[in-house]
Amino acid sequence: MTHAITALARLAARRPRTVLAAWAALVIALALTFGALGGAYSDELEIPGSDSEAAAALLADASEGAGSSMIVAAPDSLAAPEAAARVDALVEDVSAAAGSALDDPLVNPLDQPERAAATGALSPDGTAVSVSMPIDTDALTDAQLEDLEDVAADASADGWEVAYAGELARAMDLDHSRASELVGIAVAIVALGLGLGAVAAAATPLVAGIVAVTAGIASLGLLSHATTIPEIAPTLATMIGLGVGIDYALFQVVRMRRLLDRGVPVDDAVVATAASAGTAAAFAGITVALSICALALSGVSFIGWLGYASAIVVIVVVITALTFTPALLAVLGPRLTTRRSRGAREGAGIARVARAVVRRPWASTLGALAVLAVLAAPALTFTLGMTGPGDRPEDTQSRASYDLRAERFGEGANATLSVAVALDPPATGADDPRLVEVSQAITATGAASATPLVPLDADPAVASSRVTPAGDANADSTAQLVEDLRAIDVDGAEVHVGGATASRIDLEERVAARLPWVVAAVVAGAALVLTVAFRSVLIPLKAAALNLVSVAAAYGVVVAVFQWGWGASLLGLDGPVPIDAFVPMILFTVLFGLSTDYEVFLVTAMREHGDRTGDARGAIVEGMRTSGRVVTIAAVIMVAVFASFVLDADPTIKVFGVGLAASIIIDATVIRMLLVPTLMALLGRRAWWVPRWLGRILPAPHGAGTQDHEMAGEPSSALVGTAP
Repeated sequence: MTHAITALARLAARRPRTVLAAWAALVIALALTFGALGGAYSDELEIPGSDSEAAAALLADASEGAGSSMIVAAPDSLAAPEAAARVDALVEDVSAAAGSALDDPLVNPLDQPERAAATGALSPDGTAVSVSMPIDTDALTDAQLEDLEDVAADASADGWEVAYAGELARAMDLDHSRASELVGIAVAIVALGLGLGAVAAAATPLVAGIVAVTAGIASLGLLSHATTIPEIAPTLATMIGLGVGIDYALFQVVRMRRLLDRGVPVDDAVVATAASAGTAAAFAGITVALSICALALSGVSFIGWLGYASAIVVIVVVITALTFTPALLAVLGPRLTTRRSRGAREGAGIARVARAVVRRPWASTLGALAVLAVLAAPALTFTLGMTGPGDRPEDTQSRASYDLRAERFGEGANATLSVAVALDPPATGADDPRLVEVSQAITATGAASATPLVPLDADPAVASSRVTPAGDANADSTAQLVEDLRAIDVDGAEVHVGGATASRIDLEERVAARLPWVVAAVVAGAALVLTVAFRSVLIPLKAAALNLVSVAAAYGVVVAVFQWGWGASLLGLDGPVPIDAFVPMILFTVLFGLSTDYEVFLVTAMREHGDRTGDARGAIVEGMRTSGRVVTIAAVIMVAVFASFVLDADPTIKVFGVGLAASIIIDATVIRMLLVPTLMALLGRRAWWVPRWLGRILPAPHGAGTQDHEMAGEPSSALVGTAP
């Protein structure tokens, strides 16, 4: 790998402007194509083999209602003629505003009040109605969206309230601004400026990170036309891509500056930087990508593609680090350095901390573990749920329609269940004895309401009903209702329960069953990469243990903030919010991969000094001194990028932002500044032990022949000289 990386860097150093021009052409082409075609992201949740998936398959050809609707609530009964006329006028205004985007004409449910009451379109007290809107939201222009919002705002007067729900509400609530990224980048600029001094040095990581993320996100957008990628995927990928993209380039800039300060020619410094910091970035990026791709083991394409999408952007970041960044370093050359070198004083404070913890390793280790135990304690109460429109800000259409529906139709109206009954033989009619028996069983479950169970017009072998629970989607009573409905046993009738709420319950069960496999795959994959990188057995085991502790502490912070509601108001939330079932699995893979980054950079720095001096403990202090400061700058940047995403209106994005930022803070302080040096001191030279048989299998370190490392137990590393 190192030979290939240095070859790329040598090419970039010889023809830097050609490489930069090629990258510019590629990014512009991708951005223009993506701008013209847009993205086709979808939050379609499929859980193969689940009961909700079986229900969806049975009802695939049935009309289960439009993806959008309009909730109209009046101060009094809608039965009055003037009230019905007002709803008629509203329907006409909405139809005019939507124009050709409507797939079918809007129908006022009050035209058939009995049917509206039977299907749940009319609220139990008769004061609110849900108007189904068969509308293609992708066909709506920004002007049409504004017109529709104006119609709802104008109609919300004299005690009347109007709000849109479903896909139309999400389209209106979508924040097209990139405030989160801009805030993160602004903080990164300040951190890089203060940490590096030179304008060129500070600009390089930013330019590299932005180029990589732009190319990666545009590629994702184009790929979304060929496969189903969740809407949250590009935001998560941007979060991770910006963080690692800026950090990897930062390590290369710092390494390049040190070589230039020693008088190394620019071209040679570019190649040496690639061989050291570039190789480390490649190993770190591959580890992050492999960790995230382990989400494929979830067995849920929605979760798997969240991993694939982030991994694609991380791989683009690695490619950028190995081609674009060396070319940029070659062009900037001496402008990367400052006039006054910090020399031996650089990292002096970190070195003092390292000496103190290495001098008392057991006390430092126990103290750090105690802090982590306190942070991780809330994770013992971790419970999963499902975020929804009710967790969005109050000024959004999604939240307004959710509250209106809950107030007038009942809390369960936001968590309706789709009951599909497979009949063998097909039903003879709505009075089929099997349907009567199933209907009676549904009533006996204690559901708040249920529409009549009738055979589908297109397929009399399938009957359907919409069941409304008494509680909301996260209520224990709703989960029990799903279980009771699925337990209905009638000869010749097979009952399945689907819908968003049932899918969430199935997702929780699937995640719980697959999480151990995902954890095992992530730990094994990261351990394998680190074993190859360091030619050591104990280093990967230590890294895995510390990463697990770091993830547990981050989980604790997430639970305290979102599940307990500590400081939730500071994040723009009304209080505690549920944590989606897929969040812990995704957080684990991302956090484990990112935690390995700093392990690679810090430990390889220690190894470099240890190989040169033979002083194991001195190498720990020196490695911390030379790398600790740049790791701290990198951590500040990554925390800024992640924390800035709490500005997003989506509660799930806030959870990711807080979880990732908390993990990096914990990792860069308690883990890397305390536990890594103390455990390295306790292990001593045993940290670099490798069995004889494994030493023969592993690739030889860069710059050394394989025969030099065949003695069992001899220290060896695939990343010798890779200190940032």
